[in-house]
Amino acid sequence: MDYKKLTFNELDLLNNFLNKKNLEACDYTIGGIYMWIDYYNYEYYYDEDVFIIKTNVGYLYPLGNIEKGLELIKKETNTITVVPENELNGISYKEKEELTDYKDYVYNAFDLAYLENHKYIKKRDQIKHFLTMYPNYSIELINKNNIKDILSEFDNLIHITDEISKEEVKSTLMVLNNYDKFNFIGLLVKVDNKVIAFTIGEILFDTLQVHIEKANKEYKGIYQFINMEFSKYALENYNIKYINRQDDSGNPGLRQAKSSYYPIKYIKKYIVHL
Repeated sequence: MDYKKLTFNELDLLNNFLNKKNLEACDYTIGGIYMWIDYYNYEYYYDEDVFIIKTNVGYLYPLGNIEKGLELIKKETNTITVVPENELNGISYKEKEELTDYKDYVYNAFDLAYLENHKYIKKRDQIKHFLTMYPNYSIELINKNNIKDILSEFDNLIHITDEISKEEVKSTLMVLNNYDKFNFIGLLVKVDNKVIAFTIGEILFDTLQVHIEKANKEYKGIYQFINMEFSKYALENYNIKYINRQDDSGNPGLRQAKSSYYPIKYIKKYIVHL
């Protein structure tokens, strides 16, 4: 098969395939693919009713005509990666290996939007602290006119701790610099007319897929506040049921943070040997 480098030229085509079937995992979203397009060296093959993506770590689960896609992949390899658990029953395979560090955390949208349950009392206290300390905050939808406000404060909003976080910063800048190309939604928070946090995601089927969430840590409670506000905005404007806040990549700090919001399910992923 003749593979080509995935570019913005294929954005609409890929989006059409992603909207044919809900694979649930963040890896099968526009943001999940394009934000890591260089890191994983995404290439694609397209043939009428099938779209196959090849990366430097293996072949992804085919989009479109799955049976046809699997047969094409098997001509080159017997292994596919990042296969969502809900797809395992529909394919024939010999072995599977769970990617334990890469399961997605999925939450009830209402829970994250309103934090009503007693188990969220600490989150509500952190938000109350933020609102008390910074009553002059403002919230804006991200658009081409305020991207520059985010970029002017960008160095205060990022936290590079390892190779993955360094790559994520590059991906975040790519999204901001090409925001008009994506069908994303996003919010930013300002205090004294200065951006102190922003978040970006996309709606796919009944789920908000959160791709980016950055904030200035000096403002206590800001992470909890923008998480709640973004969840509320998506719930009230897009009638979503779930929020996917992606995986923790094996990072203990991320694992603790994501677990503290009490996910209702995980999207497990597997390497599958056909």
